[in-house]
Formats: sequence, C-alpha cells, structure tokens
Amino acid sequence: MVTPTPISDAQQKIFQVQSFCSAKYICRQQLIAKYYAWDGDSLPDKCGQCDNCVSHIEDDAQQLQDAVDDVCEMMEVIRCLTAQYENVTPKDIINVFTRAKTKDMDTKGYLTSEVYRRIYTRKVLVSKDFALQALNDLIASGFVKQICELKRQKECQMTCSTYIIGVKESAENTVRNRSWVYLAPRKRRNKK
Repeated sequence: MVTPTPISDAQQKIFQVQSFCSAKYICRQQLIAKYYAWDGDSLPDKCGQCDNCVSHIEDDAQQLQDAVDDVCEMMEVIRCLTAQYENVTPKDIINVFTRAKTKDMDTKGYLTSEVYRRIYTRKVLVSKDFALQALNDLIASGFVKQICELKRQKECQMTCSTYIIGVKESAENTVRNRSWVYLAPRKRRNKK
C-alpha cells in the first residue's frame, strides 16, 4: 500500500513553477521579480517582450475586479469537500465550484453534497479557466494543503496523483487581505 506524502518544500516549489507557467498576461519578468522580492520591494516595469506581454497586447487584456469573494468561496468548497470526502482532486474542486454536472461527480456523490447545492453566484471566476488559475494561486501560495501519491504501475513506470486535503489554518484572514485580480481578453484573436 502506498501512503500519501505531505507536500515538501521542494514539491511546493514545483507548484510555484506550475503557477508561473500557467500564468496568463502577467509579465514573466514581474512574476520572477515578485517571487524573489522582499516585502516592500517594488516590481520592475513590464518587459513588453515576453509571451505574456505580447498576449496581453494582442488580446487587449483587461483587469477584472478583485475576486476575493470568489476565492474565499472556493476555500469554503475545499473545506467542505475535504471534510466529507477522501481523494478530492483539484478537478473535483473546480467542478463543484463551477457547479458542473458530470458522471464522475455523480459517482463520487458531489452532486448531492451540501456545498454543491448551496447557492452562490460567482462574480469574477465565472469560467473553469479562471477558477483553475485561482486554485493554482492558492496552492502555490501555500493556502491550500495537498498530498501527492506515487504508485508504481509497471517496473519502470510511476503515476502521481495529487489530492487536496484542506485549507491551511487561519488562511482566510490572509486571503481576505490580499488582492486576487485576474486579466481577461477583451477581444478574441483571429484564427489563421
């Protein structure tokens, strides 16, 4: 039997790299500077040359309102699901938060859970993409706790499953006092 391993500092860094790679429209130079910055350090200007800066210009990205209420609601979804169910995946969190109805969710019993049936109108994180970005930010910031489970499939093959196991104690106060601003395209790119 394989026992889940708590996320180590090295694994947390991997989630931070994943967050860096999945970031959209935010200057990569600013992301790197923010990672290494001390409290109170100012960020450099946007470089205007990285893939995110180019996409920001091409898509005429606009800043959405602060998603703090939606992020706090997502934390409540995480609290409720992890208290009631085992092996809750990031995909499960997103599906419950966005009120998706899939066969897998029905099989796991999420569609009848109290948190799924609760009425909450998302204000900013209206798409699964935005919700996933917020969840990745919560994970990379250490507000959401996870475990990784490695399983040997064959002699030289391993699989890794990541499960959400809860929210860090007293995280909500910190989350409430932080800005959760995301960017969205104002116009669609023409497909060639």
